[in-house]
Amino acid sequence: MATAPKVNITRFKNRCFVGLNRVEYYPENGEVLFADNWKDLTDDQSRRNLMLGFFAPRDIDGADVDPAAALSPTDHEEDQMLLMHHGRNIALFDFCRASKTPPNTLNAMIAADVIFHWDINDSYIQPTSEETWVKDLQQVFKAYPKTTKKTVYTNWKNEKTSELDATFEPLESVPLDTNMWLNKPTIQERYGFHVLLIGMGIAGGMYYLTTDQEQEVINLRRQVAIARQESGFGDNFRQIISRVQEQEQFMRYRYLYSTVLKDIAMAVHNADFKVHDFKVENPTPNQPSDIALVTITSMPKAYKSYLEQEPIAKELLKQSVTMAEIRKPPVNREDLTLEGLVVLSTLDEQIRKHTQEQRMINETMKPGQAAKAEPKEEGEQK
Repeated sequence: MATAPKVNITRFKNRCFVGLNRVEYYPENGEVLFADNWKDLTDDQSRRNLMLGFFAPRDIDGADVDPAAALSPTDHEEDQMLLMHHGRNIALFDFCRASKTPPNTLNAMIAADVIFHWDINDSYIQPTSEETWVKDLQQVFKAYPKTTKKTVYTNWKNEKTSELDATFEPLESVPLDTNMWLNKPTIQERYGFHVLLIGMGIAGGMYYLTTDQEQEVINLRRQVAIARQESGFGDNFRQIISRVQEQEQFMRYRYLYSTVLKDIAMAVHNADFKVHDFKVENPTPNQPSDIALVTITSMPKAYKSYLEQEPIAKELLKQSVTMAEIRKPPVNREDLTLEGLVVLSTLDEQIRKHTQEQRMINETMKPGQAAKAEPKEEGEQK
């Protein structure tokens, strides 16, 4: 049976469980606290790393419930503003969205003032108290065969638990999964900025490499001058000339690679592409080329079918200003690999044209023209 990825509850410093009319709160440092409202137990500091768990059964038509309404039915507008203010610092967990259990298995959770249990069919919630929870749990177990594997997650203690045919675990072991996490950050939100930084770092490395090769060309030119004087255009001089020309061909479009890298990083970010890696390279490393090959790889299983792959490929091409074409190589892999074509000669022409036009505009605007225009406008207003 397929299950959603698990979430370790210990990643959250503070944990709060909101029941029907009671709240059970576990702060990072200190003993468990109980109250009628979760806002009474938490402050801005504790909400910076807070797991806020609640129970929101679906409507008859299966529609989702507003988390703020589930947390405080009588004061949900204030809760809504508070949750928006803290954004993703408060991790919202709706336990009613828990993944179904394997066959012949029952999980139960006791916290705040509820018994919440789920099985292979659905999830269920009923009220309880610290005085009656053992009897209430016995009634729940009667609805299941004796062979059912039962696991109870709670921090409550009672001497009569030994009478129950179940395994007891602390609340810290309750199985959370990504189905419950309503506002879990996406891969793009978590790593998009890092991918952009990596792209900028690669661009910086390309700039360093370009500068280093430019210095090599300067050294070769110096050798040409020396060889011309010493050998009188001999074989050594012709070899050096050939090396210079070859380096110049390789260097012709080197300055464009940083621009292409930045453009691809921004396109990946703007298209919300679930990226694992991307690179820009010369398709013929041993020979100068007028084109650059962009290879973009997605996270495994991020785009499974053609209906998902085709739109994201078109969106990447739309968001990029340097890629002229994009294609999917005919290979069967778990990730989606796309190859983009950048025509360096066309890009070089466009950049040089733009630079020349900008220079002409700057030369046309002589110093003092803008300053002279302002008094004239003031005089017209008077």
